[in-house]
Amino acid sequence: MKFSYTAATPQGKIKTGLVEAADRKSAAVQLAHEQLSVVRIAAVRQWSVHFSHISLLQRMLIAQHLATLLSAGVSLLEALRVIEDEARTRRMRKVIARVRMSVDSGTTLAGALEAQGHSFDPLFVSLVRVGESSGTLEENLQYLSEELEKRLNLRSKVRAAATYPGVVVMVTAVLGAVLVYFVLPKIVPLFSSLKVKLPLTTVALLWVATFMRNSGVLAFILTVAVIVLLRSSLLLPSVRLAWHRALVRMPVAGRVVRNINLANTCRTLGTLLKSGVPIVEALDITAETSRNVAYQQEIFELRSATATGQSLAAAMAGRSGRMFFSPLTLSLVRVGETSGKLDESLLYLNRFYEREVDSIMKDLSVILEPALLVFIGLIVALVVSAIITPIYQISGSLQVR
Repeated sequence: MKFSYTAATPQGKIKTGLVEAADRKSAAVQLAHEQLSVVRIAAVRQWSVHFSHISLLQRMLIAQHLATLLSAGVSLLEALRVIEDEARTRRMRKVIARVRMSVDSGTTLAGALEAQGHSFDPLFVSLVRVGESSGTLEENLQYLSEELEKRLNLRSKVRAAATYPGVVVMVTAVLGAVLVYFVLPKIVPLFSSLKVKLPLTTVALLWVATFMRNSGVLAFILTVAVIVLLRSSLLLPSVRLAWHRALVRMPVAGRVVRNINLANTCRTLGTLLKSGVPIVEALDITAETSRNVAYQQEIFELRSATATGQSLAAAMAGRSGRMFFSPLTLSLVRVGETSGKLDESLLYLNRFYEREVDSIMKDLSVILEPALLVFIGLIVALVVSAIITPIYQISGSLQVR
């Protein structure tokens, strides 16, 4: 496999490059023979038609099944064969088959997992590697399954809280589009022929209907093009970083984003430290598994600071850290470092922020449901008023005559 590295030369210069080795440890030894002090080393994950993505749920099940089978005395090869036979999808079965064949040929389980491209993230691979080297593979796989289960539960809570508002907004948009594009254009000739002064709401409604009749298709195409363009721009690293930083700074959504990222960061880092991974490597892995680029950048900065001997709490308090790491996080990390129980402090913080996210999502659901109903009611009232008011004006003028 190929590994990218950042290392310091004996003269103190930073050097980057690629090295080919069987696994990460072998790559580090090879660089040490070249008198290079490794700062960062990571596998080059090459995409291939044979490499398939495995979902978070599938990774959790693999870790759980492996932990259960190994603790029951089943050999690693036999455990992989059982998981392969019980795989729910063809994609998962192929990935496990390749892992089993690699292990059967003499590769370590961590090396076989790492060779599967993006199927297994750095957290999965690192916990397995530490478990293999320390003889605690079953325990580490159990830690891993619990970590992935918590991450899955947190993601499910966020999606569940966003489902109702999303469905309501989508249905409202569809009904509004049907009304504006198919119904209102048929009313335009009637209202245009009326010799009465139309209310402002009716004039606005007629303008929308006329616009949709004349340029509705073009407007739809432009809207889709803008959405595609915005989503494509997020693939650019600078735009993605700016967007993720903006999310962190938002008034209400920013609090949710911070709590979700703090929960994931503290849980991943705490699990890695509890499993015996050194803090510098643990921060490296935590950064690689972060989905928010802004937090990823901050964690890499923490990694660089701790590599020079600075404490984690001091590194968090520096720079723009207070925007990303709350005073409670700084306080408990400082206490954890002082007491030598940093992993326990981080896992407590994870549970705290998960409860915070759960509470915020429940509160938002309670607020959003009536707010959406009021919003939809106002839209319906405006449309009805725009249509009914001119009819009342006509009937009133007829009665006067």
